[in-house]
Order: sequence, then C-alpha cells, then structure tokens
Amino acid sequence: RERVRALSEGRTVLNLFSYTGLFSVAASLGGASMVTTVDLSKNFIEWSRGNASLNGWHGGEWFAADSFFFLRGAQKRGRKWDLMICDPPSFSRVDKKVFRLKEDLEELLGLCLSCVAPKGRLLFSCNIESMSPDEILRRIERALPRGARVQQGPQDLDFELPNDEPFLKSFWIELA
Repeated sequence: RERVRALSEGRTVLNLFSYTGLFSVAASLGGASMVTTVDLSKNFIEWSRGNASLNGWHGGEWFAADSFFFLRGAQKRGRKWDLMICDPPSFSRVDKKVFRLKEDLEELLGLCLSCVAPKGRLLFSCNIESMSPDEILRRIERALPRGARVQQGPQDLDFELPNDEPFLKSFWIELA
C-alpha cells in the first residue's frame, strides 16, 4: 500500500477485487486524481466506503460488479487508468461462472493490460497456494505487450504461519 500511495499523485487509479478498499484509500491519500473501486460484493463496497470515510476521503467511483464484466465494459469504452491494482481471489463464483485464477490468469491479465494507460503500471498480486512465484512470473511475461517490464514484488506471508512458504505473490508491471 505504501508504494501505491507513493505512485498515485495526480493519477487515475483502478482497484479491482477491492475487498476492504485499503489500496483505494492509499491511492486517495497519495493524491490520486480519481480512484475507481470495484468488487463483486456490495457488502465489501460498503465496507470500502466506510474505510474511505474513516480516512477523510469521500470521492471516487464505486462499483459492485464482476471485475471481468467491468473490465470488458471499460475496454469497449476505451477507458484506461494510470495505475491499476488487481488482487484477485484464487477461486470465486459469479452466477453460473466459476473463476479459477490458475486457469483464468492470462484472460484476467489481458483485460487488465488493455485498460492500463501507456506508461501506466499494474500491481498484480495474488494469494494462491498452488502456484509458485516463478510460475506466475513466466505466465505474466508471456502475456506482456512489447516493451512492458515486470518486476517481482515482495513474496510475503499473508495468512500463513511464520515458518510456512509465503502464499502472497506480487508483481509490478510497467507499460511502455
């Protein structure tokens, strides 16, 4: 969240799979010109709004929507963001569709990259036990457009016990 805050000044920011909206709050506190917050759950969007309010932030856009649906709509409208945070779950259900990060990573990443502005950045993080950071990095690198760069961020403990292998994997992607 510290790096998101530091990179947000004057930028448009999209937070997908936002959960409690703390990346959105960090972007707002960092001076983002607009923050868009998306989560499938109306309850999480309300929780995000509450966290924003507690931190003195009352602006932005809030959408209780499937992130795939939201990105496809943004893609059709040609909408782009300077900084995007995508922190998907490993698994979820939307209506009759099942999302599995292991199978849907490239599709999600492609949609995200199509909505990141030139010279923009994407923080892609996930907490999936069944994929190593190296496997995720290889899959990201294959999906990158020409000139884009990826840097592996912290691989850290999230829900694990201190002696467990970290589940949290993060990657910073910068477009040309």
